[in-house]
Amino acid sequence: PRVKKQALFILSQSGTPRAMEILADYAKGEADPELQRTSVEYLGLYGGTENGRLLEQIYLSSNSVDVRRKILEAYMLSGDGEKLLAVAKKESEPDLRRSAIEQLGLLGRTDALDELYRTETNTELRRRIIESFMLAGESDRLYELARKESEPKLRRTAIEHLGLMGQTDQLWELYTTETDVDLRRRILESFMLTGDSRHLSEVARADKDISLRRAAIEQLGLLGESALLHELYYTESDIDIKTKVIEGLFLMGDVNALIDIARKEKNRDLRRAAIEKLTLINSEEATEFMLELLDK
Repeated sequence: PRVKKQALFILSQSGTPRAMEILADYAKGEADPELQRTSVEYLGLYGGTENGRLLEQIYLSSNSVDVRRKILEAYMLSGDGEKLLAVAKKESEPDLRRSAIEQLGLLGRTDALDELYRTETNTELRRRIIESFMLAGESDRLYELARKESEPKLRRTAIEHLGLMGQTDQLWELYTTETDVDLRRRILESFMLTGDSRHLSEVARADKDISLRRAAIEQLGLLGESALLHELYYTESDIDIKTKVIEGLFLMGDVNALIDIARKEKNRDLRRAAIEKLTLINSEEATEFMLELLDK
């Protein structure tokens, strides 16, 4: 089988009519599935009207989901978006529809994806289309869906994929106009995924919703932004927020910041919270500070 695969590769490179005929024979035959999939791939790579017709015939006649999926990949390699769109619209096998949608994204066919999104009613498939917008690098379309889509699940998916694309400016614009607290929290998570401590810091300092301020502090902790949190602690007056900062510093293992708070804090509850966190950290600095407290 290994030698046969190498021979198919060499035949595919030659491009002669006889070589293409042999590739076509293997692509049609199901006696050896591995060689069939390899032949399908090579036919897709070399494209052409005749190869496209042949792949379509094999797709319609084959009972193998694996072979049909390989043909969808071949359509993408040959740039045949129309056949992929036809499969995405009419195929009864959900897994193959999802695969066709993914290949359209890889091909950058956002026009076809737009058409599908407008007519599709299945939420899971619409979610796949949103993922394919990301594969196509279509951040503006994702932004539009994150703003206007009526289905919250799909809005969350669009926000998540904007984060994966690193579109922090679009996410911030969304955050400042969004009223749904859950969606705003999702945007904060996306800031964390992109490492956007600047916008998280702004939310942690000034947002009117205390729950979102706490969420932003938590995300800053996950990013390891101990200096920002330490600074925030001394500019903050809300006890709950200051407690959340102490928890964030503890999660980062910032012993020095916790010791600083334990030394300077006048509020007994906050001081106690910082000391309790220090007792849970196994470090020389924390131990020395505890001994210092015992000596007083």
